[in-house]
Amino acid sequence: METKEEKAKTVSQIIEEVKNEICDKYCRYQTIYDEDDEDELTEMMEKICFNCPLDRL
Repeated sequence: METKEEKAKTVSQIIEEVKNEICDKYCRYQTIYDEDDEDELTEMMEKICFNCPLDRL
C-alpha cells in the first residue's frame, strides 16, 4: 500500500529514484571498479556512468 508521500511524487522523481537504485544495486560496473581507488572511480564515471542509457529517461 502506498503512503501519502509516495503518492505525491512526480513521475520524474520516481524515474530518478529507480535510476539511482539500479546504479547502486544492479549495475555490474560497481563491482568491477575499486571504490577506494579514486582514479579508477573517476575513469569509470567518465567512460561508463556519464554515458549510461538510463540518463535518457
